[in-house]
Amino acid sequence: MEQTKDKKQIRAELDAAGFKNTWAWVLGLLIIAAALIGLSLFLRYKDVSKNDGYSYADAILIEYNQQKTYRWRIKGPNTTTRTYIKVAYTPEGSDKHYEIGKNDVQPSIVNKPYKVYYKADDPKDAYITRCDWLTGQYLPVEKNYDLPISLSGFAAISGLYLFFDEQRAKRRIKKGTFKPRKKAKS
Repeated sequence: MEQTKDKKQIRAELDAAGFKNTWAWVLGLLIIAAALIGLSLFLRYKDVSKNDGYSYADAILIEYNQQKTYRWRIKGPNTTTRTYIKVAYTPEGSDKHYEIGKNDVQPSIVNKPYKVYYKADDPKDAYITRCDWLTGQYLPVEKNYDLPISLSGFAAISGLYLFFDEQRAKRRIKKGTFKPRKKAKS
């Protein structure tokens, strides 16, 4: 006959096995994930407001280069890839064509449509934008807006792993098949 354990006994076994305050870690990681998503959205919409006061024109990609640089480090060789793009645009109501280039853009944005935002009184004062996958707005190409989203995914997956690991341990304690992991020697 299987013995049923009450919640206090299960919690005591979980605490002894190292699952103490797991809920706090899970909650903390999920809050961090939500904050990073909020930060990403805030930065995206903040940079969209930078487009106010500028006119825009569709741009055509005329040059694309990737250059790898090799550096030797203590751990071994390290490669860095730098991406350069150059686009051409024609301001509205003008026959003159302008070109603008930008270093260190993300390689994943090369096949995206571009727009160049420029000041109407000085078309050389311009910056390249690309359509954002999340907001549908045009954002500067030099910024990596996807980094906070990636970090939030890592935090959320880590928090969910901790939650489900504790739930699995609870089920095993109830069944009587739980064997705590050996603790590392100090």
